[in-house]
Amino acid sequence: MLRTIFWYAAGWTYLLITMPVLYRIKYLERKGKTDEKEALANRFSMRLARGLFYLTGSSVEVEGIERLPEGPVLFVSNHQSHMDSAVIHGFIPRPKGFVADKDAGRIPILRTWMKYMKCIFIDRGNARRNIRSLESGIKLLKQGHSLVIYPEGRINASGRLADFKKGCLKLAAKAGVPVVPVTIRYSSSIMDRKGLKIRPARIRCIISDPIDISNLSDRNEAVQIKKVREIIAKSLM
Repeated sequence: MLRTIFWYAAGWTYLLITMPVLYRIKYLERKGKTDEKEALANRFSMRLARGLFYLTGSSVEVEGIERLPEGPVLFVSNHQSHMDSAVIHGFIPRPKGFVADKDAGRIPILRTWMKYMKCIFIDRGNARRNIRSLESGIKLLKQGHSLVIYPEGRINASGRLADFKKGCLKLAAKAGVPVVPVTIRYSSSIMDRKGLKIRPARIRCIISDPIDISNLSDRNEAVQIKKVREIIAKSLM
């Protein structure tokens, strides 16, 4: 319990300390210094993610960095814990945003960082808004900014993969970028689904070979999704 209290107290303090950096990013945005703004946002948001992860007392081993191709990708990952995003953003050296539930965009300060990370938010109860969000995601990928999607749709700490949602690969297909499967192991040991208990753990993050899905169609979509899911499932074993 003491570790959990410490993590939340230190985490919020850390977020508050980043406010001057956010003001700097906003200033660069107003001045039209886009490249400088994005470089600062990416560099510092990765540092923030690593800091929040290390505050749990945990360690991480990342395997397969050398498999990352040049250019933007759609990272497709399993989702055992809220801490997965800190691992993926903090330790995979690539500018990236997340396809996130709209509720994640309600957390003060963090939502501003997510904005500058170029996350897109999904509202499961608003199909029209989701279409606009996905169109924004395609545009981001085409502009060279990678995205992360959790195709299970929600946190699944069971150790077994849930079914992947239909359409989870269409962002990559429509943007013409490869899919990179990512497997996170043991992150559910750090934080439970409700975030009520923080414990240190040793995490593995496995990056698999990129997959070209440029031939994705309604006819072969299920086959392509199964292929990506099997790669992640194998790395979970």
